[in-house]
Amino acid sequence: MRFFLLFNLSLFCLYFKGQNNINCVNMAPVCTSTGLTFQANMGIPDASISDTGNNYGCLQATPNPSWYYLQISQSGNLLMTLSAAQDIDFVMWGPFSNLTNAIANCNSYSAADIVPNLPNGCGGFGSTCTQQGCSYSASNIETPSIDNAIAGEVYVLLVTNYANVVQNISLVQSGGTGGTNCNILNPCSMTYINASISSCDNLTGTYGISGVVEFSNPPNFGTLVVKNCSGDSVIFNPPFTSPLNYNINNILYSGNQNCSITSYFTDDNVCSLSTNSFIEPSCPDSCLVTILTVNASICNGDSLFIGGAYQTSAGNYVDSLYSAFGCDSIISTVLTINNSSSGIDVQIACDSLTWIDGVTYTTSNNSATHILTNTAGCDSVITLNLTINNSEINIEVVNVCDSFNWNGTTYTTSGQFVDTLQTSSGCDSIVTLNLEVSNNVNYVDTIFVCDSLEINGVNYTSSFDYTDTLQTIDGCDSIVSLNINVNYSELVNNIDTICSYELPYEWNGFVFDTAGLQILTLNTLNGCDSNINYSLYTIECDDQIFSINIPNIFTPNGDGENDVFEITGTHFDIVEFYIYNRWNSLLFFTDRNIGWKGRNMAGGLVSDGTYFYIIKIKKYEDHNKSNFTFESYKGSLMLLTNN
Repeated sequence: MRFFLLFNLSLFCLYFKGQNNINCVNMAPVCTSTGLTFQANMGIPDASISDTGNNYGCLQATPNPSWYYLQISQSGNLLMTLSAAQDIDFVMWGPFSNLTNAIANCNSYSAADIVPNLPNGCGGFGSTCTQQGCSYSASNIETPSIDNAIAGEVYVLLVTNYANVVQNISLVQSGGTGGTNCNILNPCSMTYINASISSCDNLTGTYGISGVVEFSNPPNFGTLVVKNCSGDSVIFNPPFTSPLNYNINNILYSGNQNCSITSYFTDDNVCSLSTNSFIEPSCPDSCLVTILTVNASICNGDSLFIGGAYQTSAGNYVDSLYSAFGCDSIISTVLTINNSSSGIDVQIACDSLTWIDGVTYTTSNNSATHILTNTAGCDSVITLNLTINNSEINIEVVNVCDSFNWNGTTYTTSGQFVDTLQTSSGCDSIVTLNLEVSNNVNYVDTIFVCDSLEINGVNYTSSFDYTDTLQTIDGCDSIVSLNINVNYSELVNNIDTICSYELPYEWNGFVFDTAGLQILTLNTLNGCDSNINYSLYTIECDDQIFSINIPNIFTPNGDGENDVFEITGTHFDIVEFYIYNRWNSLLFFTDRNIGWKGRNMAGGLVSDGTYFYIIKIKKYEDHNKSNFTFESYKGSLMLLTNN
């Protein structure tokens, strides 16, 4: 980070002393193990001006540049320290495969070529870098570093003298297990090469070249190539020791009139040297006796023309031919007789098989044949042994109730279903299920009966639930569930006393012309018989006296005495009559002159205790009942059954 930067242009001057590596083409070698100290000058144009095509990464300014390259000789981490009296900066590119590649890319180094700072954001005020490829800090000490450098790689290092003063800058390796090649400090030099050309070999029609190559400071990597003008060459691998003898043999004449031998290192192709030119020797074709051994084979029954005749037996046969130059060419043919073969192809198939002969067979067959070629190139007769197994088609018709499980699937509706199984022979067994599903019937109802009900010889006198299982016309279950409520008939004794002049007398729809006992049959609220012994008495009345009697206790225990809570008196009729329990539940209602027998609305006998009544009557004012008023009465009564 730059805090301030002062330039006094009027005092700015150029100071350049013996420094050639101010652009990337002229970069100088550096060895980190021996270190480097150089005098950095001032007033040298920025690298971004002299080499405009490079990407300089974090460097916002590149004054007074010094370019170096280093080559990795030992793999590992490499930590370097740059130091000076005042502010310096650096940027590093790489890796490159070799120096030639590094120089070739000069003035086109991209951002991707810059060695990244790791971890991201390190340096400056951030964390310490494990790898640092660029720094633009205000420090006079910088730490270029490479993580996991690989032997043979080349890196380019640009050091800038930001302070713009003449000062010494030093570089040393301060850590890491990696190392750099110090041989590059002394560049490779190819000093001598010669070539000695042999005469033609009349037997082969070729010639050879031999010689010596001398050099100094060879590279540690790559290869040494010695090559002639026709491309014939010999290659040597490192380490390279001078002098080095070479031989290039079996060179065919190409008619080159200006040929030379060139020697060069692939890792430093600048380090090369060529001989003076020479004329290739002209080697005419030589008359050679060519002896050629040929292996041949035929199938039994065939023949081959060799040895001057058609041969059908195995053996060695010799033929002599002549080249265009009249030289012998002897061919020795080793003849082998190969046999035809046969075999049986056993096949088992379902329904049909298309065989190698292209025919589709639908029945078993053991006579069809087909001819192929065996590995020896002879006929291979194949006989088919075919067994055809047929697929099966079956239909199942099933009638069930509710559901049916078929081959692991449960079906609840009627329909046609298809499944594919396998027969014992492995063929398809297609089964079609025609399924008819009938449903079981559940019938639920509530019925009411009077007094008792006989079912299957059993007489029931109280309410109960009844269940029976029958069968539908489809043979499925028909389950009948009945909630049977038994209601009871009633026998009521009712006595009324009226004045004789009240005859004829009307009571609950019945009209009585005379006094006496009348047997009446009505229906209860539950539809059962209500038998009433109605006794009507008359008296002679001198005046019209209204009277009403409401008991406060009754005992419905079936002893014939006080079994009914009834309202008695003269000159009135009951209009509304209610009985409630202590929870305000209605137990009894009537709009007639009848009493309560201590039963609830369902006909069941209630328990002992206190109950409440509300009674509304029509009170008559004359004998003809033409004048009347309404009166209401409320109160409680005690019901006891153990008295």
